[in-house]
Amino acid sequence: MGFQKLPSNSRVLLGEIVSTDNPVSLLCDKSKKASPQQYQELRGILRELQEKGYLEVLWANNKPYHVTVNNSARTYEEQLAEYEAREQVSGTQNITIGSNNKIKNSTIAGIINANGADTSKGFYEKHPVFCSVLISFLVGLILLFSFWDQVISFIEGLF
Repeated sequence: MGFQKLPSNSRVLLGEIVSTDNPVSLLCDKSKKASPQQYQELRGILRELQEKGYLEVLWANNKPYHVTVNNSARTYEEQLAEYEAREQVSGTQNITIGSNNKIKNSTIAGIINANGADTSKGFYEKHPVFCSVLISFLVGLILLFSFWDQVISFIEGLF
């Protein structure tokens, strides 16, 4: 799984959790001081951080009672710096159209056949159904010949 950049609010909360000595009390204080809407936003951010593997939060009575901070959370800023450095290097291939609309790493014209070779299909590739019906009729015609009786007799004689 590659690095995924966090939204700014998730990044701020992750930084606070990593830098504090007691993440449980920090989250309890934040949840006590929060309005219902802010509390739902806090829970959503924590859920996102859990899904991305930065934290593990155990809840009791709608309060966090145990928070595990994973190593990926402690090294998030380093990972972000590496990610932005890679983006800057690959950013030279960006195309800006209009008012800062960017297209990144896209193929605009598709594959262009530069040598001019004709890639036309053969008759069988163009008409597979017609060819299949024609071959079936030819095989049926061949099976009508009388020497097949001798082949059948020979095979029956083996058993």
